[in-house]
Amino acid sequence: MPPPCRVCTAPDTTSADQIITHGSAQRGSVHHRFPGRRAQLIDEAVAPVVNNTASLIDTATRADDITEAIDSFFALR
Repeated sequence: MPPPCRVCTAPDTTSADQIITHGSAQRGSVHHRFPGRRAQLIDEAVAPVVNNTASLIDTATRADDITEAIDSFFALR
């Protein structure tokens, strides 16, 4: 198996151009969709994960007992 690429192993120092190349995206499309460049691309990529995790935690904390809370969280609904 080949070693992980720089985009995967060093996200803090990866440029938007490296992400575009790694993902085989068209540069013009990415620049049009993400005018905020790297910061906007990262924000929009991470937002759904953050929102989903927050929803799972919220659902789990509303459970009546700890077993139900844990089951709810790991059910990933």
